[in-house]
Amino acid sequence: MPKVLVAFLAGFVVAVPLTFWLLKKVRIKSKVRHFQVSLAVGLPTALFVFLLQTSFAVPVVVITVTVSLLFVALELTLRRLVADNISTSSKISYPLRDGSNGHQIAFEQARIDSGYYPFDYLTLAFWGETQTLIRDTHLKNRTQLNHLSLFEKFRDYNFNGKALNISNGVRRTTGVTNEDAILRIFVLGGSTVFCYEVPDSLTVTS
Repeated sequence: MPKVLVAFLAGFVVAVPLTFWLLKKVRIKSKVRHFQVSLAVGLPTALFVFLLQTSFAVPVVVITVTVSLLFVALELTLRRLVADNISTSSKISYPLRDGSNGHQIAFEQARIDSGYYPFDYLTLAFWGETQTLIRDTHLKNRTQLNHLSLFEKFRDYNFNGKALNISNGVRRTTGVTNEDAILRIFVLGGSTVFCYEVPDSLTVTS
């Protein structure tokens, strides 16, 4: 009986704080979920502690270490496979002003960094267009004089894509044609007005 009691106490001493930490990470506050996860973590831990107090201690430790190493090896292998599978074409280098190379992150990493939210438009095709635009404008930055304004640097720049279009340095505004326009509103500004990260239909101007 003392062995069982020790096992349960040890199991839930480990499980309860670990559960709070895990569910806080995923922003779950439900008490029922805390109870369920605590049981799911605590009972196996209690069983492990109980077996450590018996004659099965050595085989249990050996099996646990072996299985843990197998899982670690499997995860590392899967990470390598995923990393090798990401197309290098989604990574673009461009020259910086000091002569060194800048590097854009891969499309899959951009998905992860964004929190996976823009699935409605952040496609591989659109990502490729934005990377080409960034590369081209960085090259243009190097060839123009520094005293010129952004508009002067890019007023002759044109880019034609499926979701990203620029005419004489100005992003395309969707939803209206020149023939329909009675009143024109000019929106001026920097990168937050230019809206690199979204397609034409989701820019501030559109």
